Amino acid sequence: MVCLLLSAASPASDDDVQAGIFQTYLKLAEQGDMNAQYIVAHRYEIGKGTGADIDKANYWYDRAAAKGHPLALRKVEERRPPVEIAETGSGSGTAPSPVIKVADPVPPPKPPAAAPAARASKVAAKHEPAKPRAQPASVARQEKPHGAAPAPAHVAAESRAKEGHMVAKAVTEQVPPAPVDMIATVLRGQWSRNRQPAEFLPSARAACLQSSRAEIVCFSSELTRNVGGVGVTYNVKTVLSGLDNRDGRFALSYVYNVLHVASRPEPEALVPDTGDLQARTGWQEPGHTLDCRFNDERSMTCARADRKLSYQFARD
Repeated sequence: MVCLLLSAASPASDDDVQAGIFQTYLKLAEQGDMNAQYIVAHRYEIGKGTGADIDKANYWYDRAAAKGHPLALRKVEERRPPVEIAETGSGSGTAPSPVIKVADPVPPPKPPAAAPAARASKVAAKHEPAKPRAQPASVARQEKPHGAAPAPAHVAAESRAKEGHMVAKAVTEQVPPAPVDMIATVLRGQWSRNRQPAEFLPSARAACLQSSRAEIVCFSSELTRNVGGVGVTYNVKTVLSGLDNRDGRFALSYVYNVLHVASRPEPEALVPDTGDLQARTGWQEPGHTLDCRFNDERSMTCARADRKLSYQFARD
């Protein structure tokens, strides 16, 4: 009987915990916190800690999207109906091509009639005997002295090929390599760490947007991690800055916002513990900063200055 009572009480306890987490998020959402607004919307959508209500979910998605939350913006975009393109024509399946009227070409202006004196001079010049043309100086200089043997054809061809190769090499050396578009490299595709969606970069767990010419801001969804033997529910805000340099380096700063600390480990924890998250509620300012560099357009390495924490990210 004791075992049955414990097993029956456990699900109720989990429900109470999730309901408490939801109420905490709801209070922050009503105060204008866009991260909490997104999480409240997501919980209303899936019925976690509260009853499922798609209308309330859409309401909070809209409020978070109005503040620029990238995950909420993605939800709002998915909810928009597809654009319908009206078809025209006689029913053949293809729209008729527009008729473009091309203006008649303007005839070129006729040259003015030559003056009588100029016409007479042309007629006189026509009947004069042709004068021998002088040999151009350049041709005269190119004539070789009598008895000199011309260069073999293959020697001349090799000389021309060598000159062309030298010119091509000079042009290649003068063209600098094209700089990597670091903003596009980060935002293009989905990033992972240890074959799991990354929580700091665009992935299934986080959405990012460009906030300035050289900066990207990311927000994660609700995540869980076991820290010191207890489960921690949190989300994370990440700022990537210095993305306008040419050597592929930038700074990645992130800060955790913990909403709930459980009394026991979470069996379905999403993220392994790395020692940078504390089991206490609230924003964990000032956060952490990593020095990152691109290995190539599909991988990057981020490490703390003390080298005690390092991440390897790959793009799918």
